[in-house]
Amino acid sequence: MFNELLLFTVLAFLAFPVFGEGLVSHSGGDIRYGGGRVWLGTSEGLTLWKGPEFEPKGFVSFTEEDGIGRGAVSALAVHGDTVWVATVYDTTLGGRSCQVGDGLSVSFEGGKSWRHITDEDIFSPLGGPETPVQNPAFGLAISGGTVWAAFWAGSLVRSDDGGRTWRRVLPDTSYEKVSYKSLRHRTFDVLAYGDTVWVGTAAGISRSDDGGRSWRYYTVKEGLPGNWVVTLARQFVDGKWIIWAGVKSTGGEGERHGLCRTSDDGTSWEVVWDRAPWNLAFVGSVVWAATEEGLFRSLDLGRRWEKVVVEDPVARERLEKFIGVCVLGDSVWASSDEGIALSVDGGEGWRILKVPVWTTSLDEGEVLGEGPSEPIKTYTYRNPFSISRHGRTRIQYSLSRDAKVSIYVYDLAGRLVRRLLEDEPRGRGNHGENWDGRDDRGRKVASGVYFYKIETDGGKRAFGKILVLD
Repeated sequence: MFNELLLFTVLAFLAFPVFGEGLVSHSGGDIRYGGGRVWLGTSEGLTLWKGPEFEPKGFVSFTEEDGIGRGAVSALAVHGDTVWVATVYDTTLGGRSCQVGDGLSVSFEGGKSWRHITDEDIFSPLGGPETPVQNPAFGLAISGGTVWAAFWAGSLVRSDDGGRTWRRVLPDTSYEKVSYKSLRHRTFDVLAYGDTVWVGTAAGISRSDDGGRSWRYYTVKEGLPGNWVVTLARQFVDGKWIIWAGVKSTGGEGERHGLCRTSDDGTSWEVVWDRAPWNLAFVGSVVWAATEEGLFRSLDLGRRWEKVVVEDPVARERLEKFIGVCVLGDSVWASSDEGIALSVDGGEGWRILKVPVWTTSLDEGEVLGEGPSEPIKTYTYRNPFSISRHGRTRIQYSLSRDAKVSIYVYDLAGRLVRRLLEDEPRGRGNHGENWDGRDDRGRKVASGVYFYKIETDGGKRAFGKILVLD
């Protein structure tokens, strides 16, 4: 399956114009497959894998300069060559930091051209109360010629003409007009097929079988674990469809986080797990879940779960918290805020990709990749670093030729804390070494300032500083 996907992708790009070559960010979100291509939402825009290398140069990126909205991708839907994207950026309003939605963007040509549709374009013609500026869309779905968008403060909207005109579809027939106090109007995800639409809201699930004219509702009373629904997905297995919902607690009585499912169109719900995934993916009866606690897999429709270790032994990288997941046969894509991972053997082995800030090499002062803004020989990420929250920080450096490398960590008084590496062979290229915030005895170090030294067997050195805050 992976080889077929790779061939299809390469052929599809023989006539594809060159946009932003390379991966703009390794902080990933939704991952979708469509038109023979893998699309990834990132913190800096939209990325398309063109192959064949699973390297930054194997991607094409689309940002505000290419015609899509500003900031990070908050929702993504793909069907064939049609791609819908919602974007959001951070700003300060009234002295408080908040997320501002920058509307939707669409391409009907697989990314060759884009049209940006602002929040004002969508909501101003609809009338009603003024829509708050901090109105990101967190859910998108394509059904036939209709696109559905779930907005945090603008409720659910649909367009049947490619985004030229919009209609608000309130998932609550008791309100003739949108009310920002109605939790059913705070929508977070949408699933659509035919005339059926499921909407995840802050007050449970709303479902319509007639394109939004009438609704049914599912909350804790109907069997959901909680009322804040952040994920909706659909799986076909054993001749039937299963609707899945990832749910978080709103703090109400009897609510809890959890994953639930229904195989009878909502007549009954079964809570199968105590976690609320951000995204789900399926292959046959296998369920993949991207969660804040890790990447998980169930071989029996959610009855039992196993945590999948996503570790790249070559890059010496490991990912822990996940946002997106997409499965194509034996190929599994997973995204987190610290990297993008790909397995071509069903999750047994992994490659992890990050966008490094290239350092000048220790030995020759050579820049091996994209040049840094200033000539630095080493840096760490994360820095400041929390042992309990981050697990590790990564020391980055480069070499122009093979060498044996040693890295030592010292406290503020100059005492040796950790022999991270001693005469370990490393080849030409960009390298990263992980420090877990522990000393040579395996004890967590105290919060404070630490220094590290990198040296090669050829006598080249570089120094850096790490701030531990725990």
